[in-house]
Amino acid sequence: MGSRVKFGQVEWREDKQRWRARYSQKGRRYERSFRTEAEADNWLQEEATRVLKRDWVPVEDRRRRFGDVAESWWGSRSVEPSTLARDRSVMNSLILEFFGDMDLEEVDYDATRRFVHALNRADPPYAPASVHKAHQLTRQVLRYAHRQGWISGLPHPADNLPKLRRKQLDVLSLEEMWAVAEAIDPRYRALVVFVGYTGCRIGEALGLRAVNLDLMHREVHIVEDLENVSGALRVGAPLKTEASMRTVPLAGVLVDELQRHLEQFGVGIDSLVFSGPTGAPINLNNWRKRHWQPTVEAVVGRYIVPSKLRHTQITLLVSMGASVTDLAAQTGNSPRVIHNTYAQQIAARKRVMADLLDQATVDLGRGGKRPQFDPTFRSEPGSMGPDR
Repeated sequence: MGSRVKFGQVEWREDKQRWRARYSQKGRRYERSFRTEAEADNWLQEEATRVLKRDWVPVEDRRRRFGDVAESWWGSRSVEPSTLARDRSVMNSLILEFFGDMDLEEVDYDATRRFVHALNRADPPYAPASVHKAHQLTRQVLRYAHRQGWISGLPHPADNLPKLRRKQLDVLSLEEMWAVAEAIDPRYRALVVFVGYTGCRIGEALGLRAVNLDLMHREVHIVEDLENVSGALRVGAPLKTEASMRTVPLAGVLVDELQRHLEQFGVGIDSLVFSGPTGAPINLNNWRKRHWQPTVEAVVGRYIVPSKLRHTQITLLVSMGASVTDLAAQTGNSPRVIHNTYAQQIAARKRVMADLLDQATVDLGRGGKRPQFDPTFRSEPGSMGPDR
């Protein structure tokens, strides 16, 4: 008993008590069993449509487990160990829990929407940034499968991703930064001042060797990082981006601080500038809990993560009118990142510059209204640190 269709064949299997659909493509035969004849016909028509649209791929490829494909993709990546460790956590705890046992062809638009919905509805819900990262990694796996020819195309991105809201940039003022530096363990005083005055990333500061510090010419060469991968510290790790390799000028007050630090703690030319009591690299997680957090909360009355310390220098330079291009070069960022991160500060500075034009007009006796300057952009006496 059987029925012929335009593409392939559907027949009743008496021994299996099921309908079998089969067709041949590229010299191979493909078949599946179904409970009803209609289901078999529908599957066969779907396969025929794929062939006609030239997006057909072998069934065995489409049925690869997502988890297996993810592992294959993982082995092809060329990224920093710290990035791998972070992404592995997201992959194992979120993505593979949902998609791991699914076939590639099942990870479609509807499936990714259900995945995002599940993350949004979790108790407690995942942070929007975590949901976006999980969705991004899922699509990277699918993109890899598409390049391998295992799926015919990429499903549309999920349209129910949570909105990423820009947080108010909370930074230590210069006065607060100095207060924290005065209160923290003396071994780490210069570290706080260094990051606060150079805008370097905390990992760049912790990985800085004395040989790259040129106090005579008042500059520091940022050429390597200190990387923490699951608790294992790696000195001399590559920087975050190619633009991160740079030379940063040093303020005179910082040169004095660094000179005292090198002498007080006997830092050798090949040693790390900032290290623990035994000379070992500083584990940022431990340092944050034992030294940074209690000091900042006691002195400032709120907590700011160490990575935000670099914003002290950048926001101060923005308020003084430094160009976005110069800031990007000095901090190892792109102009786009500077614009996005410090949009409010840049806009405020532009308003102050407009006020300066008003002031110049008033001074010429050409009329106009004397502007009310934003006091947050005035240079207060002694704002550049304690007298030395």
